[in-house]
Amino acid sequence: MRFIGHRKTDFYCSGGDTCGDGESVLTKTIRALEGCEVVLCSKVGYEPWGQLEEAGIIPNGEHAMEAIEDAVMAVYKEMIENGRLDEQQGTQQKVTA
Repeated sequence: MRFIGHRKTDFYCSGGDTCGDGESVLTKTIRALEGCEVVLCSKVGYEPWGQLEEAGIIPNGEHAMEAIEDAVMAVYKEMIENGRLDEQQGTQQKVTA
């Protein structure tokens, strides 16, 4: 596994009055994440979580407080163990964060 890049997204909601336009920001964020199977996240609300799932992206908050390298490796191993990633194919997968 190797890091190949990152995808910049705007904050969906940072509290107070910034959540009013969240729907358009969330739509843009999901579009930017197209092609990702899993998104590592923390403090994701029900609406964004559901919309990510509807877009075929699995939100994962189980490793939110871990170092990114450890979190990515943990999710990668979980995907292999759960049959979501063919182990041979998985060794050739690229990682985007």
